[in-house]
Amino acid sequence: MILLVYGYLQADEELTLRTLGSRLQGHPDRRFMPWLEASTGSLGQGLSIGIGIALAHKLDKNPARTFVILGDGE
Repeated sequence: MILLVYGYLQADEELTLRTLGSRLQGHPDRRFMPWLEASTGSLGQGLSIGIGIALAHKLDKNPARTFVILGDGE
């Protein structure tokens, strides 16, 4: 899990995937992971948010890069 490799999650949290009350209980949620740009869940929502963030960077002449991780349901 890439979030574990880069230190965003603790090693023991990986075992709580899909467990109620866990930060990894379901869809990403900013309430539990404040470093996320957006809470997502609905199919197709993540790509449009990513495009909006990328366009905002472009308008601001910000050289930042935007990455969107999509699953097969998108």
